[in-house]
Amino acid sequence: MEQVVDAPGPAPAPASSLAESITTLTMSSPADCIDLEEELFTSTNAVGQRRPLAFRGQSRTFGTLVPSFRRRFEGKKSVKTAELIEDELIKAFRTHYANLKLTMADMPAQSQIAGGKDLRCLSVMQHYGVPTRLLDWTENFWTAMYFACAGDPEEDAELWFYDRAAFGTASNLAKASCGILDHPDRSHGGIRNENPY
Repeated sequence: MEQVVDAPGPAPAPASSLAESITTLTMSSPADCIDLEEELFTSTNAVGQRRPLAFRGQSRTFGTLVPSFRRRFEGKKSVKTAELIEDELIKAFRTHYANLKLTMADMPAQSQIAGGKDLRCLSVMQHYGVPTRLLDWTENFWTAMYFACAGDPEEDAELWFYDRAAFGTASNLAKASCGILDHPDRSHGGIRNENPY
C-alpha cells in the first residue's frame, strides 16, 4: 500500500514546489500501518498539543486528490458542461429523495437539502454513491485505512493525510493577506465533528 502525505508548511506552498512538499512512503504489512498510526498520534505540534489530522483512503493509486465527478470529465474541455450536469444531478436527486416512501431516522429531512443548500445536498448524494466534486475526509485513521483497503487486494492504494491546524493557519494567512477575515471555528481545513447531513 502506498501512503501519500501532504505536509503543508506555515504558508501555502507555491505551485512549483507542491510536488516537493509531498512525502511518499510504502507500507507493506498491517504492522507498518499500526506503526504509522502510533507515530502520528504520539507526535505533537510546537506547543506540545496532539496534531489534529485529517485522513483520506483511496482504494487505487491516483497520485492526486481528484473527486469522482471530476475524474469522469478528465480530458473534457467544457467546465460549463460539467456544471450543467451537476445541476441536473442535484435536481434529479432532490426529486428522487422527496419521493422516497420510506426513510430512516438518521436521514436528513427534505428541507435540509432543498434549493439553496447545494453543498449539503452534494454531501448526501455522495453518501449514497452519486459522483460529486466533494472528497471525504475523516479524523479517524482506521476509517481512512478501511477505505484504502476496501478495493481490489491486488491493487495498490493510497492513504492521504494532513495537519488540519497547519492547513487552517496557512488558509487564514492567505485570507488575511487578501483582507478576508475568517471565523476561528472554521479554520480546520473543512473538517467538522458533526453529522455531515
